[in-house]
Amino acid sequence: MALTPRAVAMPDISNVAAPVQAQIRQQYASLQQKISSGAPAAELADAYGAMGRLFIATEFFDAADTCFSDAQALQPNDMRWPYYLAHV
Repeated sequence: MALTPRAVAMPDISNVAAPVQAQIRQQYASLQQKISSGAPAAELADAYGAMGRLFIATEFFDAADTCFSDAQALQPNDMRWPYYLAHV
């Protein structure tokens, strides 16, 4: 059964510094593009992971949890994802 990636809701980033907002928006757009284009599982998992790391750094833990959970579902043998989920 193929995984249908969950939508990652963009949190309210208005209180984050402008350069960080730009980085989050850029990574979010990249993730959305990979989802819509049907990127390979490994590439998509890496995109979810990159988005999740930005969300952890900016303390958007619910959004990070969604990202890392999807990354783990896409790459269940990659130990990065349970590691990051433990930090969330």
